[in-house]
Amino acid sequence: MIIHNFYFDIDFDGIQWGNNCNELNASYAADGYARMRGIGVLVTTFGVGELSALNGIAGSYAEMVSVVHIVGTLPTA
Repeated sequence: MIIHNFYFDIDFDGIQWGNNCNELNASYAADGYARMRGIGVLVTTFGVGELSALNGIAGSYAEMVSVVHIVGTLPTA
C-alpha cells in the first residue's frame, strides 16, 4: 500500500512514467534514462526483487550515474 499511496500522491506533470516487467529491467532502464537525461528514478516494493534491482544500481554507482532508488517497505511497530 505504501507504493500505491506514493504513486497517487505525486503530481506527475513533467514526469515520464515507464513500466517494466521486473526490477532488474527497471534498474537498467533508470540507468539508461539517467545517462540520457541526467537523473533516473526507480520505484520498487520490498521483496526478493530488490536483489535484482541492486545489480543495476551497483552498475550505476560504479560508473557514477545518478540513479535514485525508492523502496516501499512494510511499517514497523
